[in-house]
Amino acid sequence: MNPLRLIKAQFRIVARFTPAECAARVRAGEAVLIDVREPKEWTAGVADRAVLLSLADLTGKRVRWKPFLATHDGRELLLYCGAGVRSAMAAKILAAEGFKTANAGGFPEWVAAGWPIVPSPAAHGEHAERANRGPTIPVRNHNRRDKFTMKTNIGSIDRTIRLIAALGIFGAGYYFKSWWGLAGLLPLLTAFVRFCPAYVPFGISTCATDKK
Repeated sequence: MNPLRLIKAQFRIVARFTPAECAARVRAGEAVLIDVREPKEWTAGVADRAVLLSLADLTGKRVRWKPFLATHDGRELLLYCGAGVRSAMAAKILAAEGFKTANAGGFPEWVAAGWPIVPSPAAHGEHAERANRGPTIPVRNHNRRDKFTMKTNIGSIDRTIRLIAALGIFGAGYYFKSWWGLAGLLPLLTAFVRFCPAYVPFGISTCATDKK
């Protein structure tokens, strides 16, 4: 996704609904509930009727998001994540593209509201895992040379954190009319090129590579 479009989208205002406010519309089929967490987070269960589409895929190649949006144009999209932060970010991106969307909070809120929680469909989860495979860290393989792989909780989630940090720095710089807001370019750039120099001293590569 274009970095400038992403930054601009975060200045949009989207509605924030509670599960109780969303329930009737989701049950009636008037709105689509979407879980924008990452695939490994879905293994603990997902909200019933939720479509599993990660934020990483939305800001990346949109392997699963693109066909979904093509068939749901005009439908209201209610997004939730782990705590309501990523869903707000995703909702703003979609709103900037003309979709009717809102932030439906965090998964714990849906659990607390008594909404049915169901297991993540195995095939669905496996497909999403492939579609949202993140960057990589080095793992020693004694039968061959180093192969770099990065776990999801270090890769895609870390990438999301850097995107949010960049937007926060840009926003603060804009609010205080200060040039230091440009410092947000560093976490933004490292998030999009999937390389973060902060990992280098620890011997961690954030780029998928095979050494032959």
